[in-house]
Amino acid sequence: MNKVVEAKLGMYDALMAMLNKGQWVAWPNGNQYLVIKPEDFRELMEPYDRLIDAEDEAGKAAQNE
Repeated sequence: MNKVVEAKLGMYDALMAMLNKGQWVAWPNGNQYLVIKPEDFRELMEPYDRLIDAEDEAGKAAQNE
């Protein structure tokens, strides 16, 4: 499978996990926000970094073709 697709699926899984861990909060202005803990936010960084790296590699490979 393409590394970019794998990385995007990993990012999707991480975001779904955050939706399950987070709590929706309504503000007085009517807007709703998903609130997560800082340590949970850090869990998003690894999949995001893998995605950025995979996209960079794909871009470099496309330029070399």
